[in-house]
Amino acid sequence: MPEYLECLFGILSSRSAAEYETLVGSAYRGVVTMAGIRPSLIMPHVTEIIRFFLDATKSCRSLPPSVSVEVLEMWVMLCDNDFAQGHLTPVLPEILKALLHCT
Repeated sequence: MPEYLECLFGILSSRSAAEYETLVGSAYRGVVTMAGIRPSLIMPHVTEIIRFFLDATKSCRSLPPSVSVEVLEMWVMLCDNDFAQGHLTPVLPEILKALLHCT
């Protein structure tokens, strides 16, 4: 899992907007799948995942609607899982501000 996330974040930081859009969707599906199968694999990386999706949420107005929906659905998944609760609390004001800006 660490290698997957490192590779994913490295790829995302160096891609064009079109590639970024595709990769956001892939990241969303990958994280959701891992959270459903083995949340313990994601737990050590929740902070990085939250930061990634927070950045994606901040730029959701520039993303295609389908990608924006996936980014927003990620917050639902994170809020529904106990393992992320403690990690969300410190950044909740920032998340809320980004979500309000996105709508």
